[in-house]
Amino acid sequence: MKNRINIKASRAEDVLGYVPHQLTFDPRESLVLLSMRGSSLGATLRLDLPEAGDDARLAAFAETAVSYLGADTEADGSLVVLYTDIAGKAGAEASAYWPLAVFLEDLLGAAGTPVRGAWVVGADSFRCVQCRTSPCCPPQGHPAERIRESYVNLELMLLGSSVSATAGQAAVLARSGAIPDAAPAIRARARDLAAGFAGEWEAGGVFMRLLGSWDEAISGGAEPTVLAVLLASLESHHVRDAVLVLACLNPAAAYYGAVAHGRVDPLRPVPPDLAAALPFDGYLPGRSGPEPGADLFTDILLGSYQPPVDRERITRASELLALLHRMAEGAAKPAAGTMLAWLEWAQGRSSLAHEHLRTVLAESPDYRLASLLESYFGLGTLPAWLRRPPLAAGESPPAAA
Repeated sequence: MKNRINIKASRAEDVLGYVPHQLTFDPRESLVLLSMRGSSLGATLRLDLPEAGDDARLAAFAETAVSYLGADTEADGSLVVLYTDIAGKAGAEASAYWPLAVFLEDLLGAAGTPVRGAWVVGADSFRCVQCRTSPCCPPQGHPAERIRESYVNLELMLLGSSVSATAGQAAVLARSGAIPDAAPAIRARARDLAAGFAGEWEAGGVFMRLLGSWDEAISGGAEPTVLAVLLASLESHHVRDAVLVLACLNPAAAYYGAVAHGRVDPLRPVPPDLAAALPFDGYLPGRSGPEPGADLFTDILLGSYQPPVDRERITRASELLALLHRMAEGAAKPAAGTMLAWLEWAQGRSSLAHEHLRTVLAESPDYRLASLLESYFGLGTLPAWLRRPPLAAGESPPAAA
């Protein structure tokens, strides 16, 4: 789910032209819900459509979808878009997904966000869902060219936004980009660091200073010397997992949660001969409230953590991991790709997460976390924090007990 762009809703083709830009790809066999705030568009949620024909399953699916859209507490209306290839078959979409449209209309109305528009979109045409009872569209629907020629689509293209044909192509684009001129030197330094710190990443002193480096890189960028340290540290599974917690909350939650989980020995200091290799030499920010426990670590990684997380940090962490993935080699390559997949999922972009995992498993079939996440994401679960409103600008996540 994303909330960054806010445009005024006018014609149907403008709304339908906006959706692919928000998702970064053309959705297929998908439900997209958009919240509305007055006449403006708010949050966007995309979910894979379940198979039609089982009304009980469609009802449960509708309840789940509406619960996630409820994170936009300022919403006073909603829009529904069904993307399905059967939309081009006369009357087929009405009989197949009409029950889902009814369930959504009832649930969204009860939630205080009544449906203000609903459409079915196919490869070549689109039509209003309401045409089933009150025909307002041509029998063949409106041509899809009207979406591509809409004001909103053309305006976003002029602003530099692009839409990939598939989620797979969008994932490739997310992993592409410039590689620093210093990349060869960064890789060489990372190899040396990985060899020197083998068996030492989980020493408390090393782990604490390392998380400080990750935090500074996520917050404000990193120099080549720091990027080399981050790349090398990805060979540790415990570092990998702690960075995901750090991206959602803060370094203190990641460190103390890892300690409580038995992943770190807090009494082991930084080996004197390795101290100079760690760029961050300060201490982690103090925590407030009780020390985060092992449950926090698990709850974050499984997406069952209930309070809000720092979504802006997650976005910045995604950008950093995409850069590291482009430069990574050896064990760091699948680690960076899997972390990038998890961070996409943490933002509600499960389609992109799946595509990143496919790439990881094609390159490293035995990478266990990627296999586990592929199965877990395949259940259709999204993180619990997406059901909560995002933090206001400058607001920190609540202390995790």
